[in-house]
Amino acid sequence: MLGRSLRGMQRRRVRSALTVLVMAVGLALVATTMWAADNVARWTHGWQHGTSAVVFLDADVSDTRQAQVLDALRSLVAVEWAELVPPATAHESLRVELGTELMDGIDVTALPSSIEVGFAPGVRDVALAHPVVERLLATEGIDDVELVGQWVDELGEMATGLTTAASAATGVALLVCTF
Repeated sequence: MLGRSLRGMQRRRVRSALTVLVMAVGLALVATTMWAADNVARWTHGWQHGTSAVVFLDADVSDTRQAQVLDALRSLVAVEWAELVPPATAHESLRVELGTELMDGIDVTALPSSIEVGFAPGVRDVALAHPVVERLLATEGIDDVELVGQWVDELGEMATGLTTAASAATGVALLVCTF
């Protein structure tokens, strides 16, 4: 049977070459999709299981005011933890997450101090509807508040979609390979 297949391939060289090319491209697409899904899932995992909000402080806020805001956030029942992130620490974290190439030329002083906040489970969605964000934005020394859950959820859904697409493409590739 193998001999017959090989003889058939010799007679139909162009068709055989195109079949092999299509299979190679299909498997490359599957591998690329799986790689992308894995990267997105690993990247969002830390956000899904950690920081719920980032409170960006004004550039000229004093150390005393930073401590007051941090203590006020830590006193909230809905907050599991809050941590002050100075510009140097934020710069190093971004260097690790994004890579050295993207962070070259960005001065540490260009980044603001911030406070990363972890809400208790199930509280993030309530915080979206609660006036706590507006109150924080009106607080002296606070420049902006970002709730990270919305876009992290969307990225998580994208990772799931990529994984599903990779699985479907694998099935199609296997089906094509059998014919």
